[in-house]
Amino acid sequence: MRRLVSMLKLTDVSCKQAGKLLFLRVVSKTGEAMGMNMISKGCENMLRYMSSLNVFEDMTILSLSGNYCVDKKASAMNWINHRGHSVTCDVTLTAHTINTVLKTTSTALMELNTCKNHVGSSLAGCIGGNNAHAANIVTGIYLATGQDVAQAGTSSMAMIIMDCLENGGLYVSCTMPCFGIRNSWWWDFTICTEK
Repeated sequence: MRRLVSMLKLTDVSCKQAGKLLFLRVVSKTGEAMGMNMISKGCENMLRYMSSLNVFEDMTILSLSGNYCVDKKASAMNWINHRGHSVTCDVTLTAHTINTVLKTTSTALMELNTCKNHVGSSLAGCIGGNNAHAANIVTGIYLATGQDVAQAGTSSMAMIIMDCLENGGLYVSCTMPCFGIRNSWWWDFTICTEK
């Protein structure tokens, strides 16, 4: 794959079998590019090479992407293994700011976060949806910077954690393990083949 595109660096290939189907998950580092076209061409080249070896005589390529890459979808695989950049940001809000600007208390905010973002999202079966509409912010960033807006589905998976402080303030953190943006994008792709 590296011969095909100089920016593409293969980092991992994993396989998952389902009946007579074999799904390959190819993970690559793509330099400054988002890399979707680059990795597609690399995977296609890899499949041609595998076919030319005549080792896999009964192999039929069904699709270049078998959705095992989980592109543009929230999934447990992306939540656990990451996709793109893993980003964490945090802020400490003072009691004064919480009371005068937000017109509430740190205890009320923390309870709301627990009930809505964690319990409510869990009851709904959300994967990486423990947040208050991160997709809106991610989509805004993507529109403003010319990114692929369809990546917002994966990139908006987030977890918000809040801790009350003894002085009445509030510590808030947001972790986004799958934030996709151009620049050292880790890209994975799935090749669906039939044995």
